[in-house]
Amino acid sequence: MIELILSTCSIVSGAACKDVSLIYSDISLMQCQTGIMAQSESAKWANEHPNWRVEKYRCQVPGTFAKL
Repeated sequence: MIELILSTCSIVSGAACKDVSLIYSDISLMQCQTGIMAQSESAKWANEHPNWRVEKYRCQVPGTFAKL
């Protein structure tokens, strides 16, 4: 399993930002880190959430994301 973390900010209120966690069971960490999968999934998420923009993303093993 791989976790794709999207760092997103609201287009309506630029001060409102949040991290979004997406879990995938059918890809490897290497596939995610090469960028093609992560870029396409980030674009898909952004199209489904038009009031948010993706600032950056990262791939990791699930459960290693520390919520602050």
